[in-house]
Parts: sequence; structure tokens; C-alpha cells
Amino acid sequence: MLLVRVGQLYARQGSLPDALNATRRAQHLDPDLIPAALASGEYLVALRDLDAAVLTLSVAEIRSPESGQVQLLLALAHLEAGRAKVALRHAERAKTLGGHPADVHRILARAHSAMGHVEEEVRALEEVLRHDPSDLESAVALGEGLALQGRRQEAVKLLTRLAERPPNDAVALVRLGHAMTEASLVGPAVKMLREAIRVNPDMVEAHMELGSALQSAGADKEAVHSYRAAAALRPNDAEIGYRLGLALRDLGRLREASGALIRAAAAAPDDARIEAALGDTLAALKTPLTGTKAAPAATPTAPMPAESTDGGFTGDLQIFTLPELLEFLRNQHATGELLVRATEGEGRVRLHEGQIIAVTHPRRRPLGEVLVDVELITLTDLKRSVIRPEDLDRDTLVAQVLVNQRMVERDTLHDIMSDLIVEGIRELVTWTTGAVVFRRGPPGLDPPEVQVDPRMAILEAMRRIDESAL
Repeated sequence: MLLVRVGQLYARQGSLPDALNATRRAQHLDPDLIPAALASGEYLVALRDLDAAVLTLSVAEIRSPESGQVQLLLALAHLEAGRAKVALRHAERAKTLGGHPADVHRILARAHSAMGHVEEEVRALEEVLRHDPSDLESAVALGEGLALQGRRQEAVKLLTRLAERPPNDAVALVRLGHAMTEASLVGPAVKMLREAIRVNPDMVEAHMELGSALQSAGADKEAVHSYRAAAALRPNDAEIGYRLGLALRDLGRLREASGALIRAAAAAPDDARIEAALGDTLAALKTPLTGTKAAPAATPTAPMPAESTDGGFTGDLQIFTLPELLEFLRNQHATGELLVRATEGEGRVRLHEGQIIAVTHPRRRPLGEVLVDVELITLTDLKRSVIRPEDLDRDTLVAQVLVNQRMVERDTLHDIMSDLIVEGIRELVTWTTGAVVFRRGPPGLDPPEVQVDPRMAILEAMRRIDESAL
């Protein structure tokens, strides 16, 4: 037992690996020492080594089948591993064996919650509070559960009582604010969430929940400020971008909404909610991108090309940003060339089936020059290749020749060419005034050597811009 106590001392100091080593040694000296197995299982759960925790506790279960504490820890280990049904079975067993009632019902409540059993979760939480009235987290969860059951008056009564003595912990305040929003106590929820932000201004979840509460109250403008505060703390979070986009859309600020949703879609390409919201927002915009024929564009601030082939379109960067245009072309699986004419010069983005295969702009460096700079080839090698001087700007051709002559590995070239595409997008996204024309058709003389998803290119370009601003 001495080693078990040593483990407890280490655990109190926050040194869980040392605590586990101590209890493991105790188990080795006496395999039947159940307190050592219990402590090891508890530390393994805390360290997220859940398979080892289940194994350790399962052995303890064989040696002490009537231990309620073994059953309770097994339930916790399975619950943390996402096996709620198994956890529920062990928690019920712990209950019959006389485990600590509040602890047992906490696990039961969590297991029922994970399985979507709202009624059973509420009953378990009521039992927790009967045995431990000071458990704030369970009280807040009970308020949420009562609201979900439609027992609003009971939820309001419980949450109002909790609000009379609010905690001084930001996490608890956010949970309480969220529960109040669910119970339609929006005013008190906003107050609670503002207090959470005062306690911890850098807590993203507090800003997010405040935004949700404000939206519930119809205060979309204030909600936008909250979501922007959250986005400043966590720039590439898809959920924040999604909620910000919806709030902006509700305000009728469609262009800003589409930008937020594009960034969200880049962070979570497979999220159907974001995809649908983005499509709806783009459709709601007064845009020249709605037909197969070129449509009239807004008055451009740079010279507009006079022609646009069937299936293409013309437009203005003051109506659509480059990320919005690329998102549209990606969703259309478009093949062709997007021409951008701005005060900074002329840029071109070539696409194949919605993927970017090349980007050019006035500051673009040819592939051969980059390869020489990074010392993958020499200038002499480049000149001795069969590439004609007039073809040195054709990166795909240069790549094919160098690979065929075994001067550079194909994978290395692909990495560099992908990076050049991202750098090109980084340059073009800073162009905010000018005209655009998209022409459908074969995108250039050479077959594509690399293809980059526009969302990934935009996301990485934005990240580099943000980093350079620091």
C-alpha cells in the first residue's frame, strides 16, 4: 500500500506518469492488490491510454467481481473510449454493488446522454443532485435536459436559482449561459456569457456561445462582433466561419457572408452544412455568375476585356473576391482560364475540372529560376536542356523535360509547383479592385502536371498573409 500512497502523492503534484509507475510496481509486487489496480486504471484513463485502462480494470474485475469501484472505473474507461452502451452496463452493475451514488449517477447520466436517452439522463442527473446538491456541472446539464424535454418552467426555475450565485469560473459560466440559451432565457444567458468573457477574454467558446445567444435574441449585428472576436482567436475554425457567415447573411451582408463561408469550407471541405450555406449565399448575391452566357458586369475600375466566350462570364472584383470566384469555379468543375486585370497588373489562374493547375502574375518567378535558386539544378543545366528560351515560362513543359532527363525528381517538382500556385494565389487575393473574365476551354498548351484544390490554396495563402502580418 505504501507505493499506492506514493502514487497518490505524485498524482496530487500533477505527475501522472510517475504516479502510474508507482502503482504498477505495487501491482507487480502483489497482483491481488485491488487498490493498486484501481489507481492504475484511474491514472491510465487520465492519461488517455484507454485500452490499457480497460485491460487493467478487467483483470481487477476477475479478481474482485463484487467491487463497485472497479465497475465504476470500467464504465468511465469505456465511456471515454466512446463505448457508451458497454459503459452503461458497467455503471448499472456498480449501482447494484453499492458504488458511491453521486459518482454512479454521473456516469449513468453521461452514458445516457451519449446514447441520446434524454429522459434517462435527466433522471440520473436528478439523482446526482439529490446526493450532491453542490454539483454545478450536473445542475447545468439537468437544466439543459429539462429544456430539451420541454419542461421549460422547471429548467427556468433551476437555472435562475443557479444564476443567483454565478460561479467565478469561465468554463462553468459558459455552460450555464449555454443552458440558459437552450431554455430561452436569452437575457440572463447574455449576461452570464459576458461575465465569462470578463473572467477569460481569450476563451473562444465564450465568444461563440455569446454569438449564439445574441442570434437567438435577433441581435445579429452584435452576434457578428462576437463571432469575429472568436475568429480572431482561432482564425481557421470552420464552425466559427460557418456561424459568422450565417449571421452576416441574416444581416443581408452577402459578400462578407460568402467570404466567411468560403474560409469555413476551406477548413472543412466535407461539411455539407457549410457547402449548402455557401451555395445559398452565392445564389442570393446579385452576380453575373448565374448563366452560361457572359452577363453584364458592374462598372469596372480596370479596363474590361471586350469578349467572353460562351459558357464564360465577366465580373468585377468589387462584387466578387477572388476566393469567391474560385469557389464557384471549383463547384462547377470548370476548365478554363480566369483572367484578372487590376491596377497591380494582369493575373491568370488556369483550371482543370475545378482544380488550379497554374497561376501567373507580374511578380511570378518561372519554375526554372526557382529551381536554380534552391540549388536543385544549375543555370548551366537549365541552359543545356532541350528547352527553348521562349519556352522557359511554360512551367509544365520545363517540369516534364527535367523529369524526363532525370535532372529533378517528379515529387520534388510537384511540391515546388504546388507552392508556386499557392504563392500566386497569395498575390492575387490582395487585388481588390479590377475586372475578371473567365473563358472556358483548354487551359493552355500543356497538359496539367499538378493540380491544387482552390480551397486548400486559398486557406494556405491566407495563412501566409496572416503570418507575414505578425
